[in-house]
Amino acid sequence: MRIRDVTANDAGSLAALLGQLSGVSLGSREVADNLAAGRKAKAGMVVAELGDIVGCCGWAVVGTIHRGPIGRVTVLIVDKSHRRRGIGTAMLAAAETALAKAGCRQIEAMSDITINNSHNFFRSLKFEQASYRFVRAIGEEATGERVRHRTN
Repeated sequence: MRIRDVTANDAGSLAALLGQLSGVSLGSREVADNLAAGRKAKAGMVVAELGDIVGCCGWAVVGTIHRGPIGRVTVLIVDKSHRRRGIGTAMLAAAETALAKAGCRQIEAMSDITINNSHNFFRSLKFEQASYRFVRAIGEEATGERVRHRTN
């Protein structure tokens, strides 16, 4: 197995791999555009090769005022037919090394709420569930029904 930095030429293989994620359907052009945007934002990604690309792990450095720079794993996927062979662990180790070099002292991973195996994977590597993540599309109207504004 070879772990290496992603290149723009990997977009087609990554599009097929990302198609294994629930609700993700991207063409190679979209993946290439996202890779270019990630490079501009100083995000990183490695791929795992066993002849073909069988996994990818992407990350970003998130600057915070209260914890300094935090490394966030934004995607970690291994092809269905190659799971439970140490590929995800190897890619995550490469991400952690890169994030440490970028000045991060903490690493967090986003995990789809419906994929229990990924939760157990992260727990086995000493990650702790520390928060919830709330998501909505930008431009989607927020009703604010539960939010009360105090006026004096």
